[in-house]
Amino acid sequence: MRYTLPKAEKLVSLKAIDLTFADGKSLFCYPIKLLYTLNSTSLTNQSLFSVPKRNFKRANKRNTIKRRMREAYRLNKHIHATVSRETGKVYNLVFIYIAKEEEGYSRIEESVVTLLNRLAQMDSTSVK
Repeated sequence: MRYTLPKAEKLVSLKAIDLTFADGKSLFCYPIKLLYTLNSTSLTNQSLFSVPKRNFKRANKRNTIKRRMREAYRLNKHIHATVSRETGKVYNLVFIYIAKEEEGYSRIEESVVTLLNRLAQMDSTSVK
């Protein structure tokens, strides 16, 4: 498995983003909330990372947090990708940072790993 995050794995379609926010199911592990929907148009999971301007006024803080979330996802996306390949289900994933203060990378990574494990576990149990 290559630890990259190519453009094909980034969620950029406005229609897909709106659908995910409107109809998506959610998982939560502080400080991140994960919204997800099934994706029928792509061959791989697509992800989006969001940090609200309401909580972090300065762009450099928002960008730092998004960078940490992307890195945590990039290094751990294999957790859900293997189950996704087995089940044939592909998802649109939106990671939303909901904490009011900036957390360290280790806390963000722990949260991303937990969310990916939960999603993978839900997929594997739905196939059986």
